[in-house]
Amino acid sequence: MFTDDKTAVRRLDGTSAYEEDGEIAAQMGRICHLSQAFYHQGVHLELHYGPGHAGLPGNEAADTMAGQYREQFALEMELAGRKQQDLPQR
Repeated sequence: MFTDDKTAVRRLDGTSAYEEDGEIAAQMGRICHLSQAFYHQGVHLELHYGPGHAGLPGNEAADTMAGQYREQFALEMELAGRKQQDLPQR
């Protein structure tokens, strides 16, 4: 996985501090939980820093594809939520 957020990478590798009870700490907890879930399913996950998408060949296309995925994912989550609401309550 690649990110253009140097601060995020430094937080994950322990070289940048963050408040223990803040939103960043909650996000870090979720990232750790998900990375462990991937590990237990045999998925090797690495996070790498890469420059932002602006002006680099291929990265503009990747950014466009990521945007399309985000839109599709949001729609699927909305539909899944509606289906969940339609289920009989126990």
